[in-house]
Amino acid sequence: MLIASFLLGFISSCSYNLLEKRLIKSYEEIEAPKKWSFYWMSLLVGLLFVRVFQVYGLKVEVWLYMFLIWDLVFLAWFDLKYMLLPSKMIYVGLGGGIAFRLIQGIILNNYGLIINGLIGAVSGYILFLLLFYGSKWLLKKEGLGFGDVRLMALIGFFIGVELLPLMLIIASFSAVLVGACLYVIRKQSEAFPFGPFLCIGTLLIILFQDEVIHFYLQCMGI
Repeated sequence: MLIASFLLGFISSCSYNLLEKRLIKSYEEIEAPKKWSFYWMSLLVGLLFVRVFQVYGLKVEVWLYMFLIWDLVFLAWFDLKYMLLPSKMIYVGLGGGIAFRLIQGIILNNYGLIINGLIGAVSGYILFLLLFYGSKWLLKKEGLGFGDVRLMALIGFFIGVELLPLMLIIASFSAVLVGACLYVIRKQSEAFPFGPFLCIGTLLIILFQDEVIHFYLQCMGI
């Protein structure tokens, strides 16, 4: 099953190249696709699929999280290349997650997961919406893109409102660390996308939740 999981991830992510070509047509600021190889991304997705199977086994949720991994890796990859988060892929992820949770709720006669997910989605969206307009008001410029606001709705739906603060701590710390390294290397401050760090934080929560929570509690001395 682990080999099958890897192959499923590797093959499914081969669609990234086609998706990129279709999506960049929606953005006038992108004149031509950047020549980045996507094969190493396929390897990454394959390995992440193996990990999600190790964590969740044959539970129904494994398909939901494989779908989320496929979507988040593409979003992070696209944002790194173009500093843009394609709304269509965010809506695909959110729509797929809602449909899955709804079917799951009907089968199990339990709608708690979809309700919790919707609360997480609204909470994440409102939080970053306030940050988006707050930074424009205080700094007179965009501190983050509106794509990040939409991405937080997607992430909030999948991990729930309880884990959003921990995910944001991971994402923010990672972004600060990378920003500091880039400043030391390039001797100047440069803008870089925050979306990939949100994706990384979410993946760590999904794939290493117990380990991450344990490490966080240790750092807090709890």
